[in-house]
Amino acid sequence: MRALAARHGDTDLTILADWSRSGRATRHRPEFLRLRELVASGQVRVVYGYSLSRLARSLADYVKLAELCQEHGVPIRLAKEGDLDYSTVTGRLMVHILAAAAQAEAEWTMERTADAVRVRRERGDYLGVPPYGFKVKDGRLTVHSEEPIERIVEVFRQSGSFLGTAKVLNGEGVRSRRGKWSGKVVRDVLVRAGEAQRNGRSGLKPSAPWRLFRLLRDPLGHTLTATKPQHPLYFCTRARSDPDHPRPYSVAESLVMPWVMEEAGRLRIPLDTVRLAGDDERRRAELGGRRRRVLDNYEDGLLTKAERDAKLGLIDDAMMDLDAAAAVVVLPERVDWGSPPGDINAFLRAVFEGIDLGRDMRPVRAVWRVPAWRNLD
Repeated sequence: MRALAARHGDTDLTILADWSRSGRATRHRPEFLRLRELVASGQVRVVYGYSLSRLARSLADYVKLAELCQEHGVPIRLAKEGDLDYSTVTGRLMVHILAAAAQAEAEWTMERTADAVRVRRERGDYLGVPPYGFKVKDGRLTVHSEEPIERIVEVFRQSGSFLGTAKVLNGEGVRSRRGKWSGKVVRDVLVRAGEAQRNGRSGLKPSAPWRLFRLLRDPLGHTLTATKPQHPLYFCTRARSDPDHPRPYSVAESLVMPWVMEEAGRLRIPLDTVRLAGDDERRRAELGGRRRRVLDNYEDGLLTKAERDAKLGLIDDAMMDLDAAAAVVVLPERVDWGSPPGDINAFLRAVFEGIDLGRDMRPVRAVWRVPAWRNLD
C-alpha cells in the first residue's frame, strides 16, 4: 500500500489496521469505524487498501463506505483491484459485483469450515486445542511425552499450593504451553487431572469486594479498576502507559463515597414501577445459551482462546448487569451503608449506570438507570 501511495505522490500516510479481526465483523473493527469518521469529517484525501476483501467483507459495509467517500470526493485505490470509481453506473455495478464476490467467498469459507467440523465430529475426532499433557494424533487424544502431568501432580502434593508448584516447575526448567508457569496455569492443569477444584461456580465472576466496582469512570470515559479491598483505590490501567492521560489517574474510595451516598439519597422509586422477572429469566437463559455456543465453537476449533475469553467476558458482564438490575425487584429507597461491599455495589449498580469523575478525580455526575428515580427536591 505504501508503494501504491508513492506512485500517486503520497508519502505521508496514516495507517489504520484491524489485525486479526474478521472483515465481516465491522462493529468489532475500531479502525474501520475510525476511517468512516475521518472521511465524514473531511480529514481524508484518499483511501489506500490492499484489496476490497481486506477492506470489507460485507457488501452493505463497503457500499456505505464507497457512498461516503463519493460524497466527500475521496477516491478509493486498491493494490489488487485498482481504482474503484463509484460515481458512474458502470463503476457502481463493478463495485457491487466485487463486493458481493468477497462476501460470498467469506460465506463459502464458513460453510466449508462448518462442514469439515461436522464430518470430524461424526467421525469422533477430538476438536479444539488439546489440554496440557496431551496431543492430537489421527483425530484422537494421545499422551504428550514432553508434557509431564505426573511431575506436576507430584510437586503439587508436596508443596500444597498452586503458586508453590509453579515456582518449583520454573526452577526445574519445566515449560508450560506459554513458557513459564503461574499459579493459574498450574490450577487449570490440576483441575483437568482431577487433583484440584475450581473456586466458585465455573465461568462466573465472584461478587465484587468493592462498593464502587465497575461504576467510576475517568474524564476520558474509561472504567476504573479497583485494588486493595481493605482501603480501596480506583485507578485507570491505561494511564500508566499513556503519558498524555490526565493526572491524577487514581482516587481513594473514601474521597468519593460521601458524594455517592448523598446522590444515592435522592432515590425515589414511583409506586407504579414494575419489574417483570420473566424478562430477566429469559435473558439469563439466552446468555446461558450464548455461553454454551461459545464453548462449543472453541472446542470445535472455530475460536481462538483469546476470542473465547473475550466473548465469555462480555457474557459475564451482561450476567452481572442482570444480577445488579435484579436488585430493583426489592430495591429499598435507603441502604445500610454498613452492609458488605458486594451488597452495596449491587444496590448502587441497580441505581446508577456509572459515575463520571472530573479531571481532579472527584465525582461530577451520576448517570441514573432511570432518571425519573432521582428526586430533585
